[in-house]
Amino acid sequence: MANLLVEIGTEEIPASFVAGALQALPSLVTEMLGAQRLGGGEVRVWGTPRRIAFAVLGLEGRQPDREEEVTGPPASAAIGPDGKPTKAAEGFARKMGVGPDQLRIVQTAKGPYVAATRREPGRGARAVLAEELPALFGRIPFAKSMKWGVASGPFARPVHWVLCRLGGEVLPFPFAGVTAGGTTRGHRFLAPAAIEIHDVDGYEEGLRAARVVADPALRRQAVVGSLAAAAKAAGASAVPDEALVDQVTFLVEEPHAVVGTFDEVHLALPRPVILSTLRGHQRCFALQDDAGTLRPAFLAVAQTCENPDRVRRGNERVIRARLADAAFFHEVDRRQKLEDRLPALDGMVFQARLGSMGDRARRAREVAGWLADRLDPAAKSPVDRAATLAKADLATQMVGEFPDLQGQVGADYARGQGETEDVARAIDEQYLPRGGSDALPATAAGAILSLADRLVVLAGGFAAGLAPTGAADPFGLRRACIGAIRILWERQWTLSLAEALAMARWQPSKGKVRLQGEVDAAAVEFFGGRVRHLLEEEAPTEMIDACIAASGDDVLDLRRRILALCAFKNDAGWSKLCVSYRRAWNITKDVAPGAFDAGRLTEDAEKALAAVFAGAQTRVAEHAAARRYAEGFSAYGELADPLHRFFSEVFVMVDDEAVRSNRLRFLRGIVEVMRPVAHLHLLGGEAA
Repeated sequence: MANLLVEIGTEEIPASFVAGALQALPSLVTEMLGAQRLGGGEVRVWGTPRRIAFAVLGLEGRQPDREEEVTGPPASAAIGPDGKPTKAAEGFARKMGVGPDQLRIVQTAKGPYVAATRREPGRGARAVLAEELPALFGRIPFAKSMKWGVASGPFARPVHWVLCRLGGEVLPFPFAGVTAGGTTRGHRFLAPAAIEIHDVDGYEEGLRAARVVADPALRRQAVVGSLAAAAKAAGASAVPDEALVDQVTFLVEEPHAVVGTFDEVHLALPRPVILSTLRGHQRCFALQDDAGTLRPAFLAVAQTCENPDRVRRGNERVIRARLADAAFFHEVDRRQKLEDRLPALDGMVFQARLGSMGDRARRAREVAGWLADRLDPAAKSPVDRAATLAKADLATQMVGEFPDLQGQVGADYARGQGETEDVARAIDEQYLPRGGSDALPATAAGAILSLADRLVVLAGGFAAGLAPTGAADPFGLRRACIGAIRILWERQWTLSLAEALAMARWQPSKGKVRLQGEVDAAAVEFFGGRVRHLLEEEAPTEMIDACIAASGDDVLDLRRRILALCAFKNDAGWSKLCVSYRRAWNITKDVAPGAFDAGRLTEDAEKALAAVFAGAQTRVAEHAAARRYAEGFSAYGELADPLHRFFSEVFVMVDDEAVRSNRLRFLRGIVEVMRPVAHLHLLGGEAA
């Protein structure tokens, strides 16, 4: 057993690249070791802007030997009439590295074949890793990779050094134009000299002495602490921004917070404009007083504080210019009403096959009105007005300079032009949620407008053939779908997706047009996949799939059925019912549903089952119609014992065709009553 330590030193890597690499590395390393039959313990990862590193604790020193039975030609072709090996057998033996006398005959599904055992001795970990580590580096996922020099790369940024030690000994191998050695480098400015690192235990300490905090969690704590201390010294507090803290953590190796100021006159700008200006190119934090009022000051997190005044002046110079630009845009934009900007949207391409941003806005307005009639008629008036103005701020200079402020700028301008607060908030909330865990619209009008816009994007994306494939989702359909589902769940709105997507349909203006039925079905199925993703921590996959198979058209109804089914799993008769239901489904899946004749039920067990089913059938249907799924599953659970007894005492496939058909229709009826709610035959269950 030995510890493996690997570090790739580079030029500065974008923050998001480092975070993504560290998230993927443990599984990549584990998969590589498993494929190479090298057992290892815990995998640790470190990352800064200039390095990506990992360690494997307790790595085995060599691969175990492997034996593998390989099947060769059929025995009829390998053994001649005289009982001696043929040329085919001799060729197979040479390929396997054994003598013909070591071949044996084995029985397979295709008959007797000759076989041999291939023995592969295990290799030392050093030899294996020297070959596999460069390939592993190439599998680290980056949004973009680059090449440099002559045949160097690809990697996120040019590689300057590689550190690799196995059991304290250097493990040399070439990668990206450099050879792995036993040294790393410290902070680019404060400790740039090479540092000898001998083992995993001394890695973090050695870098810390060289002014580098390698552990991202510790470095994040240092960022937060430095911000808090600097803000306190300035008599204020930093405006909370967890996403910016995460980003800054991967922009520095040793954080130092510096306080800067800007002209107080710029506090007249809307708060979102100031925050966006500070966090934009400069990644600075705003400061506020105890009442939450912004101060004319900010915090910058720097790599080094050798010259804090220079850092402060540089940031102040950039922020001063950007705030002046924002003030100019704010003044000029307000000279024109939002409504007067609508014609400009027709000159902005939304999607080449679908049309302009104006087309999108008009489609969303129609869908929003349709949704308001069904979901919250009281919100129809603000919804219509907000939908009319929703995309107008895209034609403003402010949004042109600060795209992340779309919606917020429109809301601010709407208030200044006399629109009601309901309308202004809906314009702002149309983009919520922006991410998977982002806040949802707080108003009904905002929720309807957001939902309408997402349905329009989804319907258009599928019509234009832009459905996500693998990790690629250039149209943002996954994000749009998840946002729509979260809104429907939060608002407790029931909605037929088939009807809503039909209302939101686009007709592509050019290119091959897909059949609309196929488009709608694919979009509804896509919603089901996103529900599965959102609920995978709350419910087993098989239960989610069982309910989606019944219907995925209404995501609120789908969630209620899934959660009710999960609760039903705790019922005492659960396993017994699942086994019996699957038996009933298997023998009746090709039987057409139809009425059965209770008079032909002669056995005591089937009569008892019919008596229980008569009451349960009515109650299950009533509860399902009222969406009381917990009560419906409970009523259906009464069939567990009678159905189990039926299969224990009654032979269904009797020779009498009339009796057999009647019993099959009876069982088919038992299966059908629950199929609109969940396809229980897809569920597992212990043998009864």
